[in-house]
Amino acid sequence: MDASTVGDTTVTAAVYASREFEPAILEAIYDHRSGIEFKPFYDKANDYEHAVRRDFTEAVLQEFPEHIRVFSHRQSLDGNEDTQQVEAAHSAIHVHDILNTVAEPPAVIVDGNEQQAKPFVAALGGLRDDRPLVAYCQKSKFYYPAALLADLASNHLAHRINSTDTMPRAGELVDERVRDRLATLGEATVELAAAIDESAALGSLGPVV
Repeated sequence: MDASTVGDTTVTAAVYASREFEPAILEAIYDHRSGIEFKPFYDKANDYEHAVRRDFTEAVLQEFPEHIRVFSHRQSLDGNEDTQQVEAAHSAIHVHDILNTVAEPPAVIVDGNEQQAKPFVAALGGLRDDRPLVAYCQKSKFYYPAALLADLASNHLAHRINSTDTMPRAGELVDERVRDRLATLGEATVELAAAIDESAALGSLGPVV
């Protein structure tokens, strides 16, 4: 999982992929990187200007529509300016959704340190009693292809949404123009998210300050 904030837009992305599937992610990156020579394990989304890597990122994301889940949050529309709470609550909803659809619970890797992991665990506890193995890893995008895909997805969509005039509600994927261009990227899990300020995940983090 990873999250990116551009302007007042925060996008949280979760990638569900087995270790056996991760070589396919690397293959897609190598297949589409010719324009910018993006290097997995060395480069991340922010190493390139968004305009430079836009076509590359969109081509990679379109390879994995069933593996990427994203939520967006606009501070000016949705009200909560605490990005850590937003990221924790959205990430918890992502994982809760995934756990409801798989037979074996996956290990969850939170990008960052303990400061990012603790709010996520607390938020997930607001949604379910059973919780999977959770680990945190600073700069996880340099070690795990799935984390790199989440980094590319969150950063790219944060830029795209922030640059549009249409501001989606919390829990919506993207505005119609971005959604159309990225085809079936992610699943529409709005019914699980509702508004972030009404989420049981956010409520478990305490009052907004």
